[in-house]
Amino acid sequence: MNSDTNDINDATKVRTLLEQLRSSEAWQATIANPTQPKPPSSCSSEAPSSATRGQESVSSHSSTSPIPSVASLLSQLTSTDSRHHASTSAPFSASADVPSGWPSLDAEASFHPYIPPATVDRGSQGDVKTLTFQQALPILTKLGEDPAFILSLKQLKEKQNQLERRLWDERQAIEKKYQDKVAVTQRKTELIGGGGVSKHDAEMLNSAYRMELKRFEEERIVNAWDSLVAEQQFTLEAAGVPTIFGTDSKTELEKQRNVMQVLDALIG
Repeated sequence: MNSDTNDINDATKVRTLLEQLRSSEAWQATIANPTQPKPPSSCSSEAPSSATRGQESVSSHSSTSPIPSVASLLSQLTSTDSRHHASTSAPFSASADVPSGWPSLDAEASFHPYIPPATVDRGSQGDVKTLTFQQALPILTKLGEDPAFILSLKQLKEKQNQLERRLWDERQAIEKKYQDKVAVTQRKTELIGGGGVSKHDAEMLNSAYRMELKRFEEERIVNAWDSLVAEQQFTLEAAGVPTIFGTDSKTELEKQRNVMQVLDALIG
């Protein structure tokens, strides 16, 4: 088996890998005689750094130059990615772009974390948190054969998707607020016989929009995403998923991302 973790970046490759794993003699030998993991070397935990975002410059307009439409003024406003990913990325890959107007759903009432059956003995596997990615594959394959575990994964992924939709809708609401401000400002200048939105007004609106969007991303999105990551780590660790536990170590998070790509493929 190729140990290069770059091969797991494609869901189809992951599914093929799992099928090959299930039928391989090496997998059968691993199940019969599980490899004891080596104690992990100590690694320093690094706090996630905030992502930096570029800011577009504001186009200059003459105080008397007309603005042909609201859209032309809005084109000056900085448009940034609405779904910021904290450096402790959520284990599941983000869903595709979601449009505004999707319903804000609540998964709390229907979510039931997977609890491994009491008959499953993982003691022989040692501490599954310290397994390598290759050592984790046989356990992931066995978990993937449990319908209850797959259902729990789907519930976790759906809860993440719902959070993404809520955050998208909240960002769209901010953009809509400034669209309305632009429209009001333009109507006022037209009523007093002005030639359009002045450069000063455009810069003020642009600055306020960028500041509110930056605050939304750094406070609302990052906090919500980090909470989601912590919840997923706790739930999956309780379910016996190898390598998954609460941490902000870059080394451990990279290993967790590899494992989560496999789990993502299981429910793909």
